[in-house]
Amino acid sequence: MKYLIPLCLISSLALAEEPVKNPAIDACHQALITEDDSVSAIPLCKAQAEKGDKLGHFYYAMAIMLEQLPFKTAMHTGKAWHGSTVSLTDEDIKWIKVVEKQLQLSGDKGHGEAYYQLGQLLIHTKNVKKLNKGSVKKRHKKGLFYFVNAADGDNKNAIAALSEYVKSKMEGGKIPLRYSHYLSYVQMDWQQQGKKTNHHYGAYETWLAQVEQSQLEPEKLSRTTLAEMAKDYENGYFLYKNAEMAVKLYQMAADRGDAFAQYKAGDLLYSSKPAEAVNYLHQAAANQSGDAMLRLGDHFGCQGKKKQALHWYDQALAKGNDYAADEKATLLKTGKPSQCD
Repeated sequence: MKYLIPLCLISSLALAEEPVKNPAIDACHQALITEDDSVSAIPLCKAQAEKGDKLGHFYYAMAIMLEQLPFKTAMHTGKAWHGSTVSLTDEDIKWIKVVEKQLQLSGDKGHGEAYYQLGQLLIHTKNVKKLNKGSVKKRHKKGLFYFVNAADGDNKNAIAALSEYVKSKMEGGKIPLRYSHYLSYVQMDWQQQGKKTNHHYGAYETWLAQVEQSQLEPEKLSRTTLAEMAKDYENGYFLYKNAEMAVKLYQMAADRGDAFAQYKAGDLLYSSKPAEAVNYLHQAAANQSGDAMLRLGDHFGCQGKKKQALHWYDQALAKGNDYAADEKATLLKTGKPSQCD
């Protein structure tokens, strides 16, 4: 039985990403990039892969893709660079699984291009039933996962791929919030291009300003997703830091009943909008947030309302918040919590 799938492109640059010092690896690499001798690359590279060599795994995978799969013919005809398709046999499927394993082993040992190529392969074969195990979406997400791993290692190909993926999701000139956790890679991509042409970064800044104003379909996002996105903006885990956006998303999640978001909205708004902040903290406390209870203890303690402060410290202690014991002791000893200005 045959399957029709888009080609996973193999960049010649990928084959020479790192300088080669091992003579055996060098022989494998040279055989791989020499057209008349590329068939001999498979046994040479396989031998190095079996020794656990990072580049051996990578070059063995590349050799298979060039010799054991129907990529070589398509590449020689130029079709590979235009998104054309090729038919895969069951034997090809077996080799694809070998390639996936070798690329993952190479990537796990620190070879960023291997993760990028693995992501490409997973995404371009997502519709093959004998590979996707009934879930096209899962295989696609797995491919994106390896793009992210490669991009986090500063692999330029992966950064560019993620950037294009995000921009392909634009709706009416804006990015839906559910894709915003990839935005940092768009920034990295524009910065890379900006090294050559300075106008790119200015264009990115303009585009990003539009993205930040995007509120497309927020009702389709779960309160948990909104809270996680807010955390990313607050701490810069996957995105650049943006306190204003973090508060905005925390409030959206808080208004839908997320206890953590209610606490964070209260905590972050406390200095600028204390009344609104305390309201969020009360909501979070009602949802059994020990952190919110501690914060309310600090709030009332700093206002000199000792009885209310002790009540909330005791509530926080009952929820297992150990900091409440210290603040309660400080309040009883000095007359106010340590958190007061």
